[in-house]
Amino acid sequence: MEQRRGSHDAARDAYRRAVKLMPGEVKYRNNLGFSLVDTGAASEGIAEFETILRQEPGNRAAQINIGYAYLQKGDYDHAAEQFRRLLAEDPNLPVVHYDLGLALKQKDQLEAARNEFREALRLDPDMVEAYYTLGIAAWQDGDFSQTIDAMQNAVKRKPAYAEAHYMLGTALKQNGDLAAASVALKEAIRLNPNTPGPFNTLAQILQAQGDAAGAKQLFAQAAEVKRKAEADQARRLGTMGPAAPSMPNAKR
Repeated sequence: MEQRRGSHDAARDAYRRAVKLMPGEVKYRNNLGFSLVDTGAASEGIAEFETILRQEPGNRAAQINIGYAYLQKGDYDHAAEQFRRLLAEDPNLPVVHYDLGLALKQKDQLEAARNEFREALRLDPDMVEAYYTLGIAAWQDGDFSQTIDAMQNAVKRKPAYAEAHYMLGTALKQNGDLAAASVALKEAIRLNPNTPGPFNTLAQILQAQGDAAGAKQLFAQAAEVKRKAEADQARRLGTMGPAAPSMPNAKR
């Protein structure tokens, strides 16, 4: 329940208590390991997954989660090695192809990463994150047409995906389709008005179209959104600091 609420620390502590009470319950230990990874303790998470594998050597979830933990640690070589080992046993695992793609993307092996994302989508055509990340990798590779195609597929399956609308607008702008780019960027702003990027990109389009007043307004909105985001971040960091004054009304 705590994990669903987004309280990762509370979820981790709850799973730790559950494992202490029932050390042989694999499900609780796997959830503990995942929570440890998500709260920055990837090495501890790996130790929990390895404990599961000593009990159940074929536990697929624990095997995949070890690779995920290496990804979170930034150890992309070991992550890729783990995912390739799993795919050698069973090549029909879309999430493992996706995770391998993430590891390869972080290693700047963009074409190999794109191949893994495509394979993940062949196996699971509704994996929205794979479309998005394929689009990002294609963008990094200078393939704006595939970025557009991937982002269109992402927003088709998840219409409220603000980041995908933003990237779609950015790629359409780069491809010279300013009208379609404007539509995508406006939708990104509607869905998430707290990110400066879409405001700036839409302002650049208006500027290119000769609408200096409209561009000026959007650039100003982008600057205000950025200012608020930085102020919120500074406030959060301030309330988390050991020497921060007591702020009983602050929302954390």
